[in-house]
Amino acid sequence: MKSKNIYSYPLAKRIIEEHNNYSKGIPTHRLYKGTGKDSGKIFDESNAVDFLGRRGINIVCSYPGVVIVTFDGISKSWKNLFEEPPKGYFPPKGDYGNHVIVKHDNNEFSWYCHLKPKSIKVVKGQEIEKGTLIGKMGDTGISLKPHLHFQITTPIKKWLSDGYYSLKIRWEDELHSKKYIQRFNSKLLRNKK
Repeated sequence: MKSKNIYSYPLAKRIIEEHNNYSKGIPTHRLYKGTGKDSGKIFDESNAVDFLGRRGINIVCSYPGVVIVTFDGISKSWKNLFEEPPKGYFPPKGDYGNHVIVKHDNNEFSWYCHLKPKSIKVVKGQEIEKGTLIGKMGDTGISLKPHLHFQITTPIKKWLSDGYYSLKIRWEDELHSKKYIQRFNSKLLRNKK
């Protein structure tokens, strides 16, 4: 499914890489099936995008909406998928680190994850516009290096905590097409060698 809304770029600076399936050999985007009390729930991240960059890059809102979640209680990253995050951490097996979730038109939600500790600039219930500063890029949660995990979701039932589907993102301009991002990544990776 594609998003109904059209989203703008979530980074203030265009320093990006996209990893569709794997980063350092660890799956980064997948469909999770809940366990324990979340048994039977689906948490789909198959269309999420990781934007790699430097710690501290400004992260901005991609579409007008209302902030429904802010979580800024993580000060470190877990470099593997086996270390357990703090209790009560949403979503189950929470690996998003410090994050913000914004509700938009058409029952769509944007997620801004792995933010730098104490960098979140918005509060729950705040109405924000496209381009509003949300926070700074970090590497909290399960993260191998600083990046923004960005995804657009829609709930399977009424609430995100009941499970959600990841939507293919409709971008505001062609700069964000897969072809452009692949070309950009190739150039960026060549420059790192």
